[in-house]
Amino acid sequence: MKCVKFITFCNKNGEFPVEKEYTLYLRPESAKIMINDVSRVLKGDEAKAFVQQIKSLHLENVTSSSQQADILILMKWEMFCTDGENPYTAQGVNTIPHSLVQLVKTADLFIEDYLPQSDLLHTAIRFATDAHAGQLRKGSDVPYIVHPMEVLQLLTDMNSDENLQIAGVLHDVVEDTPVTIEQVEEIFGREVARLVASHTEEKGKSWREQKRATIEIVKNADKPVQMLIMADKISNLKSMLYDYLEKGEALWRRFGSTKEMQAWHNSRLIDALYPLSQDADTASHYYDMKNLFMDLYADFYIEWNTVELYQHIAGVGTWKYNRDTARWTEADSIPADAEKITPQKATKLIDLWNEL
Repeated sequence: MKCVKFITFCNKNGEFPVEKEYTLYLRPESAKIMINDVSRVLKGDEAKAFVQQIKSLHLENVTSSSQQADILILMKWEMFCTDGENPYTAQGVNTIPHSLVQLVKTADLFIEDYLPQSDLLHTAIRFATDAHAGQLRKGSDVPYIVHPMEVLQLLTDMNSDENLQIAGVLHDVVEDTPVTIEQVEEIFGREVARLVASHTEEKGKSWREQKRATIEIVKNADKPVQMLIMADKISNLKSMLYDYLEKGEALWRRFGSTKEMQAWHNSRLIDALYPLSQDADTASHYYDMKNLFMDLYADFYIEWNTVELYQHIAGVGTWKYNRDTARWTEADSIPADAEKITPQKATKLIDLWNEL
């Protein structure tokens, strides 16, 4: 792969916009063009045509001592190029090699009238579909790509930007496929790679070590990273609850951790994501996540003699609902004669007591 990066400044002859940054990643079968914040990925014949045009410019002849310029231009330029083990740089003031002028025009031609918002996202969807080809959701016959598509939909609902939406589509490709984080950065940019990397667990650690590390990352993460983690968690909880209602406790046998361990991790993750409950873009989704967690992990009991309501989450704790204060407080245990009820019935009881 060849990478060409250059910046143009302060022109006065109308050739290039002021402070325009170009980055080109060139492969025989694909090419990525980035001009400032606009980017485009070329494939197939279009990529081959672009790479051929770049090769015809003889960039290897552009060096810091080059005086071959035949165009006078009031500007400063800098360029860095690497191809394997042969990196080189070039720079100049008020003169510019003719090949660099051609390079700028060639790149502009391919990016002109291009709308990256839809195309780069579509590229990510195709990329993730190829990467996850043949994979299924754990313990089911559902194609894996359904999960990142649901994460994309959730992030879109949260008014996320394009980079975060793309990261949602790609969030599992590094952890679950041969794709590397370097490939993600090369095609989709540094910010997407940062978001994907923040969601990729380090291999070689125990389950609990991995989950503790994830919780610490989430506590100290910025809003986009927290949004990505929450969208992934909501999608996973929805899938798990759907299967739980069908398979019951047999669901937990498909995981490398027990129900208690899963509940412990998810409860602490929800606590770490609490800042999203205070944000207009994400508050409703945060409470959707909490409700899904309760439906999946919480068991409710009623003690009819004293009319007391209990909640138990395996691996997390036990609580009793106080009708006078309308609050949950920690409890030592659940009475032996308490009757198990559904979460829906428990909610109706609490609503009824609050009306009294």
